[in-house]
Amino acid sequence: MTTIIGIKAYGGKDHAVVMTGDFQATLTRFEEGGEAIYKRQEKSPQPYQKLMVDKDRELVLAITGTVETPATNRFIRLALNPDEGESKIDLKKKLASGYIPEFRAMNMGNCVFKNQYFEQKNQCEAMIGTRFDNEPRLFFVYPMGKTNDGTRKDMPESFYLSKGSGSRYAMEFLDRELDKKGIGVKSINVNDAIELASQALRESIGTDIYSSGMNLVVIDPMEIHEFGEQIRKASDDAVRKTINGIKNQFKE
Repeated sequence: MTTIIGIKAYGGKDHAVVMTGDFQATLTRFEEGGEAIYKRQEKSPQPYQKLMVDKDRELVLAITGTVETPATNRFIRLALNPDEGESKIDLKKKLASGYIPEFRAMNMGNCVFKNQYFEQKNQCEAMIGTRFDNEPRLFFVYPMGKTNDGTRKDMPESFYLSKGSGSRYAMEFLDRELDKKGIGVKSINVNDAIELASQALRESIGTDIYSSGMNLVVIDPMEIHEFGEQIRKASDDAVRKTINGIKNQFKE
């Protein structure tokens, strides 16, 4: 399963978007058992990269829900790095229009693949961070392809959001911490956003058994900065140091 968090850091000198997510994926398998077909879910043995950067390094795509289907894999490929002869989805244009029909088609394709009726709770959603025209922005994509960057006139502006199985815990933490620290959403700077996003993800990982690991991306006007490998190495080094310390206690 998945926990994805995005925070707008618009309170500093330059605007930025901070996104964080776990590395755990849940695989769904369908197995025959006599006259019945059984659905089995298990953790993926390999880390799954959920904060995916496009080849032009202008956007970060994160998808929650079923990700191991042909339709989802095709959407990800066309959105980020199409094969030779394929056309890349113009997400800059689609996000500006407020609708991504290819995302809707992906979810409808998943329904066919899984042989199920369309129910919104069972469909993929997406979070997209961009730096088009050197302006970092954060978008949410609904299952039917509608998009919202938190500035719709009929809805309160959203400066942070979370999606996935651990999102409730992450949002509760963010609401609580911002209130406790007295930080207004419009005054969140990059350092605030990095600290809040990383803590919120740890909070969700601690309470959501399907999520684990940490990736972190900062989108500023000029670049997309990826820190997942740096965090993983630091974590591995800390574990190795601790294990060596324990072993030293039992040296003969």
